[in-house]
Amino acid sequence: MSPKNADWGVVDPDLSVKHVSGLRIVDASVLPYVPAAHPQVPVYIIAERAADLIKSKWHARRHAVACVGEHCSKRRS
Repeated sequence: MSPKNADWGVVDPDLSVKHVSGLRIVDASVLPYVPAAHPQVPVYIIAERAADLIKSKWHARRHAVACVGEHCSKRRS
């Protein structure tokens, strides 16, 4: 994992693969170092973070569509 604008690294802090649309990595490979203990808890934390990121993006897209009656149009933000 690396900063969003860094030239190095494959995954940004949002767990998105850089230069690839719609792909996230949600496993122990995004950890910058190997934990000294069992990696189960850090992987659970990564999965919870990924779920929150995906839900927030989905809600943002859902609320970007304004529906009136049978006609829906996307609002520009």
